[in-house]
Amino acid sequence: MILFWLNWKDRVIFQLKIEIKEKVIFEKWINKNTKGVVIMSVIKVKNKRKNEVKSLESYDNWLDFHTDKNEYDIDFCVNEDCYGEAEVGVCVTEVGKQSREYVAPLCKKCNSHGHNVQIKVDEDYLVLL
Repeated sequence: MILFWLNWKDRVIFQLKIEIKEKVIFEKWINKNTKGVVIMSVIKVKNKRKNEVKSLESYDNWLDFHTDKNEYDIDFCVNEDCYGEAEVGVCVTEVGKQSREYVAPLCKKCNSHGHNVQIKVDEDYLVLL
């Protein structure tokens, strides 16, 4: 079992992330009345280059922008392969659809991958720019 290899802090974060995802899925089911079928739309995104990022108005940072605009209370890194806490808001583009730009909450480690690395995220966790 994967929890055996995690230290106690990572186990707590892992469990909290699972509980938050389950809550979000349940809220989607209630709000959209999908008759028991919840479809998670996982997409691949990558960081935008720093010179391609739009300027931010009336917010201190992109994480505050995401928190204000997203309907869910997300405090975890939205990378499907990560169990860290959201520390920064990052401007990302959908792979293959460069015109679709989003803000994603990521941990600093996932943000440091650069603009060439693709990550998988649930589209509902993103805020469209």
